[in-house]
Amino acid sequence: MDLYAIVEDFLVARWRTRGRRCRMSPLDAFVMFYVYVRHYMNFSVLAKIFDCKDTAARDTVSKVLETVRAPLVENLVKLVKKHEQLTQSKFSFLF
Repeated sequence: MDLYAIVEDFLVARWRTRGRRCRMSPLDAFVMFYVYVRHYMNFSVLAKIFDCKDTAARDTVSKVLETVRAPLVENLVKLVKKHEQLTQSKFSFLF
């Protein structure tokens, strides 16, 4: 499953704003966010990798997180009721 395909429309809409244009594309911002989440490095290392300032890296990751949280949860998280979890469990004989 392509994660960026799920969130692309939301990111492009968020990046298309009036005023000063962002130097980073929505795809670049998503890659930065993914690297941060995957490796959980501090922002100074992330900034060096992506050739930007620490504050820009922090702001970009925060902005992407705000934007992609809802679509990713909606598409990837399956809500299961507690009763269904107990009946589908390997240990259902205990309940």
